[in-house]
Amino acid sequence: MLKRAAAFAAATVAVTGLTVINPTAAFADTSVSWSAGTANFVSDGDLLRVTDNAADGWGTRAQIQVKTSTGGYTNYGSVCFDDTNQGHNGFPYTQCNFNLAEGTVLRVKVWASNGGATKEVHISGDTKA
Repeated sequence: MLKRAAAFAAATVAVTGLTVINPTAAFADTSVSWSAGTANFVSDGDLLRVTDNAADGWGTRAQIQVKTSTGGYTNYGSVCFDDTNQGHNGFPYTQCNFNLAEGTVLRVKVWASNGGATKEVHISGDTKA
C-alpha cells in the first residue's frame, strides 16, 4: 500500500509540478504540528509518529483519542513520545504501533512536556483508522 501511495505521489508531483515538503506528513491521515513538535497518524498500520522539533528541553508527547458513542473522546493506548529531537532507529521520529478496529473515528492530541509540566496542547481533526 505504501509503495502504491509513494508512486501515486511521485506521479502527481511529476504531472502537477507540486513539491512535497514533508514526505512523512504526506502519507499521514491526520497531522498536528507546531514549531516544537509534530504528530502524524497513519491508518495503514495504525502508526503514530512523534517528532520533537526543538532542542529546548521540552519533549513532544502524543496520544490517540477515540470518539465515543456520546460524541466525546477517550484516550486510547499509551502515550507516544520523542524527547530527543534526534529520532530513533534511523527515522526522524519515534513511531508507536497501535491496533485499532477499521473505521474507528479518532483524533490525535499532541503536547510539549518537561518534568511533568505541560504546554502547547494541540488536537487534530477527526480521521478514521
